[in-house]
Amino acid sequence: MKLGIQWRHELPPAVLKEIEALIAGLSAWSNEEHTDEGGHADVTAESVTISRDRGTSLNVKKGMTILDGAVAMGGSLTPAALVADADNYSPPGIGDIFVLRVTPSGASRMITGIQDGPRRAPQSGRFLIVFNAGTEDLVLAHNSVSSTDVFRFLNPGAADITLPPSHGALLYYETRSARWIMLANTIGRGGDVVGPASAGDENITVFDGISGKRIKDSGMSLADVFDAVDAAIAAAIALIPTVCYVPVSNGAEPPSIVSNGAGAFALAPYSP
Repeated sequence: MKLGIQWRHELPPAVLKEIEALIAGLSAWSNEEHTDEGGHADVTAESVTISRDRGTSLNVKKGMTILDGAVAMGGSLTPAALVADADNYSPPGIGDIFVLRVTPSGASRMITGIQDGPRRAPQSGRFLIVFNAGTEDLVLAHNSVSSTDVFRFLNPGAADITLPPSHGALLYYETRSARWIMLANTIGRGGDVVGPASAGDENITVFDGISGKRIKDSGMSLADVFDAVDAAIAAAIALIPTVCYVPVSNGAEPPSIVSNGAGAFALAPYSP
């Protein structure tokens, strides 16, 4: 795309020289980063402000695409498995991605803060999705002193957030508070829980772990519980003597309480 200006007024030679140098620079930049039709070609994030193309896409950096006003964010990182809790978590390559796929291993793991690459603090306005790609819970700690202050999280409800497997959270770095702000997550709020993909019909659910967010199938139904209770009662009844005597205070012969061994009792005449 070529830039050109026709001058209709006389200007001092020094001013004209500066303007011509500026136009030459703009023309060089335009030819380098624009097609002849005016579309953008291989533009870096630092050089882009506004793109209004005729339906052509704008490739910014690391998988980010702007197409007709819509923004698609790409670029992900799956670091080595997380085998211990992490402070100031900063796996190599984190500064160039949008989705961080964390794999907690061996047990539930906690991240107390994320350092965005070599920066002293994450870039203002930075978005980052943290996704649990493992089979154990991943905990994002709220404002934990275990990490440097500028790398900490501010979570909804000022509470630690547990991400079960295949769940994630959207973080936004806000410079005024100098924290990662959790804007949203896929686990809901409060006491919302997630369960298995399937369970036995009428089986009892129990909590899985101590997070209060996960439940599992106990493998036992209500009928199983009732049968176990009935069996325990029958076993206790079997220990009761078949005949016992009720003492009286007036000297009369006491009646007997007789059990049939199946939970039924009756009064019977005294029989020594």
